[in-house]
Amino acid sequence: MKVDQLKKLGFKSIDAFRVSHLTKHVGEPFTVHLMWLPRRSDAEQPTWDKRKLLEGVRWCIAHPLYHAEKVKSKEILRENKIVV
Repeated sequence: MKVDQLKKLGFKSIDAFRVSHLTKHVGEPFTVHLMWLPRRSDAEQPTWDKRKLLEGVRWCIAHPLYHAEKVKSKEILRENKIVV
């Protein structure tokens, strides 16, 4: 889903970083957001391990582009560092 769609549902983007796919759409970086929908006022914000995300996902059969095993690589994404 797009970030704007999730925000309309009440989610908040609490962290984000830019990545590029290493085998497909190489020249097209995109942003990955950690979205959060607090259900209680005392809820703690989630955290994530960005390095693990770069290795791809194994739980979503609908997104085979993000299965690192398919390309025989440890990482399927590369973080794009923006120099200011």
